[in-house]
Amino acid sequence: MFFKFVPKIITKLIVKPKHIYFNKIVQFHTSNSHGAIPPLVWLIAKPITKLGAIIAGRGFRKWWSSLPKIKRDIFLAHLKRHQIRYAGGFGLTSFTCYIYYDSHIQETPLTKRKRFILFSNEQLTEIEKLEKAQLFTIYEENVMDFYTPQVNRAMRVANRLFAANKEIPEVHKINWKLTVIDEKIINAVAFPSGDLVVFSGLLEFVENDDELAIIMAHEMSHAVLQHAAEEISHSRLLDIISISLALIVWAILPTDLTAAITQVVADRLLRFTLELPYSRDLEKEADHVGLMFAAKACFDVRYSPLFWRRMGENNQELIPEILSTHPASETRAQDLESLLPAALRLRKECDCYELPAHLTNTPRSYLNGVSYLPRQDTENIFLIWFGENYPLVYFKCLETLVFHHPKADVLIFSNELDENLVEPFWKKGYQNVRVVRFNLTILGRDKPGFDFVIKATKLLRNETLLVFQGKIQLTNVHLSDFLRYLLVYTYGDFYLDSDSFVVKNFLKFKNSISVTENYRYNYSTKVCSTDKIKNFKCLSNCMFHFEQYHPFMRDALNHYDLWWSKYQVYGPGGASMLMSLVERNFNKINFYKSEEFVCQSKIRSSRKKSNSTNEIVEYAMKNCYTLQILGAGKFNFSIDNFNETPMAKIYGKSRIF
Repeated sequence: MFFKFVPKIITKLIVKPKHIYFNKIVQFHTSNSHGAIPPLVWLIAKPITKLGAIIAGRGFRKWWSSLPKIKRDIFLAHLKRHQIRYAGGFGLTSFTCYIYYDSHIQETPLTKRKRFILFSNEQLTEIEKLEKAQLFTIYEENVMDFYTPQVNRAMRVANRLFAANKEIPEVHKINWKLTVIDEKIINAVAFPSGDLVVFSGLLEFVENDDELAIIMAHEMSHAVLQHAAEEISHSRLLDIISISLALIVWAILPTDLTAAITQVVADRLLRFTLELPYSRDLEKEADHVGLMFAAKACFDVRYSPLFWRRMGENNQELIPEILSTHPASETRAQDLESLLPAALRLRKECDCYELPAHLTNTPRSYLNGVSYLPRQDTENIFLIWFGENYPLVYFKCLETLVFHHPKADVLIFSNELDENLVEPFWKKGYQNVRVVRFNLTILGRDKPGFDFVIKATKLLRNETLLVFQGKIQLTNVHLSDFLRYLLVYTYGDFYLDSDSFVVKNFLKFKNSISVTENYRYNYSTKVCSTDKIKNFKCLSNCMFHFEQYHPFMRDALNHYDLWWSKYQVYGPGGASMLMSLVERNFNKINFYKSEEFVCQSKIRSSRKKSNSTNEIVEYAMKNCYTLQILGAGKFNFSIDNFNETPMAKIYGKSRIF
């Protein structure tokens, strides 16, 4: 909740943060204040009032102790004589307080719980402005621009949560805004007016968008349930009780020392029995409602207890739960586990895709640099994508891949694609298709080629590198080439270009890559040949398989930095760099003709309407395993006449949807 940031003297009260609005809706309203003291006034009035109560109580004790016994008897006799009048006055005062309290009882949105609300939205806005001003003053230089991957990721999750829950009036009427702050804090903050602040530390800590959604939904629920107004109101009520106790304690106890000790004990008892448990209950309620928000948005809510247990491991709690404003991480995990059946039922009622039977095989997978750890008990096929949009023709390629490999894990490594891209496959029962997030620095740590990772990371941060007396550049082609070698080296199994239609199951090819005579590249020191392949000039790295830690992939990673630095037009030329490493690994590689392994020559020309469609289809179905139809380059993102090409007929034999 936003009250983590306590108001202080602020030099800059007005800061214009880089908010991102993900809907434009009128703000919510609470009930009228009925004359409540504004919260900011009470921040000053509370200590003064408490001090006044102590002085008044102590003054009454001093006055009473200084009275002669006869005057005390007269005073007591007066009270006894007018006890009905005083009792009536006390009763009337109590009744007035009850009427005031009852008139401020409201129902909590969604949960319908009765609670005491003392302030209007306008009054709460006063203190919220100070809270936000302090937050954005502290982190003004750390607010991330909207086009960064971190902001895009948080926005993607936020939009999905809002879209799934916008039919709830309490969600719909809040003017939601998102800000991402570059700070290594594992936290998010929600303001009652709809400002949602996410720290980059949380984005790095969560293993996937499901966990991020659970935390963001928790914070959104604080705003929807108006917990800020409730917590301030409850605190005001406890303040009144504390001030009244101070007056009584200092009036009736015989010495200042005993009064002071008793007051401290009473304040601690109030905090431990009424204030902290109430705060923990609000956190639990936000956990419950937030879990349902995430379930309605079709996130995998089963990650919620995993997140909190990992949070407990990461941040060892030094104080017991009874002394904390928040439940212990393990308590939250157990509580959320008990709610999972209801959340999963709600998710099913919302017609969400069916979840895989098992979660990621390790809940700490992102510590390895990936949001989903490739399994060792199945075949993995890796694809790589840079960019937010996945063209339809590429989706058709993906469809043919899944069709011919229904039991393999098909993993699309992308930090920009919406994870919901593959939801249609899940609904069809292909739950082994995933969009996987990756952290290149963590994934490449202690691996060959880490020098490239360091330099690439600097360039991604807009730092300038000077290599070989010139300015070096980094493109998505460079990143894709390196990442494919790194994934296959680290986990083993297959890599496939996203622009490849699949004609047959190719899982039988092990430690294999295709070769061709058609390319100009010839970096080999000699023309290589085997019993199967004669006089090939280059390799094709759009599809290959190598076992984990294969020396050929190790060499590719070790040589990558040098080649990338030297050849800037197309980095290392992809396959041409591999060609230079063939000789030393020659006996550890199986070579196949590209015309069979990755058909290209006849199929590339078929992007245009062909008069020999049937001939090409017959050739492809008989001889090819994959068809790389598009090739590299931004101009190849669509085929306008797809239905008139041979690929349409080939796709028709392998389509899922």
